[in-house]
Amino acid sequence: MPRKETVLSVFVASPSDVTEERDKLEEVIRELNLSWSKNLGLRLELNRWETHTMPGRGLDAQDVINGQIDDYDVFIGLMWHRFGTPTGRYGSGTVEEFEIAKEKIEDPHKNIMFYFRSSPPTTMDEIDGDQLALVQKFRKSLGDEGTYYWPYRDTSAFEKFIRIHLTTLVQKWKINDEKSTNLSIARPLEDHPTKPLEEEIDDIEPGIFDILDEVEDKMQNSQDSLERSASYLSELSVKLNQHTDSINTISNGSQANTKEERRKLRRVISSTSSDMDQFSERFEAEIPIFRNNFNESIRLSTIAIELVSDLSTDEEYKNQLSEYISQIDEFVEIINGTCESALSFRDTISSLPRLTGEINKSKRRIVSAIDLFMVEMRSGANLAKEAASIFNK
Repeated sequence: MPRKETVLSVFVASPSDVTEERDKLEEVIRELNLSWSKNLGLRLELNRWETHTMPGRGLDAQDVINGQIDDYDVFIGLMWHRFGTPTGRYGSGTVEEFEIAKEKIEDPHKNIMFYFRSSPPTTMDEIDGDQLALVQKFRKSLGDEGTYYWPYRDTSAFEKFIRIHLTTLVQKWKINDEKSTNLSIARPLEDHPTKPLEEEIDDIEPGIFDILDEVEDKMQNSQDSLERSASYLSELSVKLNQHTDSINTISNGSQANTKEERRKLRRVISSTSSDMDQFSERFEAEIPIFRNNFNESIRLSTIAIELVSDLSTDEEYKNQLSEYISQIDEFVEIINGTCESALSFRDTISSLPRLTGEINKSKRRIVSAIDLFMVEMRSGANLAKEAASIFNK
């Protein structure tokens, strides 16, 4: 028997330098729809000029696009280092599409979400100073006019944030949908034929308990990795103190004026460098372990949150998820504490004297590893806060 589903139209606008993000957005929406369409009776439909326009005539090419992509519920804007091509009415097609979206924002059910990539281009040849200046000016104007935008580091970070933000958006739409039917387009299920029963049996989706168990496992893996990283920092700190004592004993407070003293010092320094390199190898190995497990736990938690929100009468599920959110808050505090220790250790390493090329190379590797670690930790903390905010709403 046919059933109705809510279809929310999403339009993405951007210059040509964020193609990866546009494709990733389509991938995320496709994945979310697999769950939402079946469990919530809701589906997102992504409108891109590449797939939702055709040749036509107008004032210019942008005018043709405007006429063919006119009605949508969500506007997603993306920018990096290119501003785009002027249309004759606005500085770029993306800005013109944004201005059109602002006119639609009078409808409280419409949403504008703008994202700016913060990482530098991969090569200097990609940088156009004039284009970059226009992007920076436009970004500042958004803040001045009251549009809250979101920065992200790279395509991977964008994928995580857009997944969480779309989940938040759908929660809000579900609440509004109970009060009004104007925002949805009801379409019969025949538009999306169901699978035969035998295919459905082979394609059973995991239940809420399955997801929560996996979330807990991934979070525990993340915490174990973080604890190992902290232990590596502590171990190397002890070893560095021991090496420092050895250096002081050999030099006896002098500048190692004799060749014999320098030879002994080189042995200690070589041992120090070896310990530093061993630390870097172990520390670097933990970064992807933490990132992959933590990101997966957050991704699964957004799915769990959405499923739990649909089980409005089952307090058992909600209580279990609430406990998980509390654990996230505690984990963020652990992340912050580890970051403080890592930064302090980084300063200590940076201040080591430049005695040999070997030790200098080891210093640079540790500093780079800690910098990458800090990026992942801060990104993880931000993701955790975003995921927790969905449940708290």
